[in-house]
Amino acid sequence: MKMLLVPRCGHTLTAVAPTNAHGPRLILFGGATAIEGGGSSRVPGIRLAGVTNSVHSYDVLTRKWFR
Repeated sequence: MKMLLVPRCGHTLTAVAPTNAHGPRLILFGGATAIEGGGSSRVPGIRLAGVTNSVHSYDVLTRKWFR
């Protein structure tokens, strides 16, 4: 089954060097999957919505995401 990640903002992405157990990885943590508010909203300003604390790992060599 192919993993599908939705676009997000406010996340962290950390590069991890290869070890004896695995190749180089990127670790994605958290973020928000939506932004609410703006000019058409009754409440001024914008806010992050769909906030997540999920962790995903991207294998740079195989180009695959893992949870």
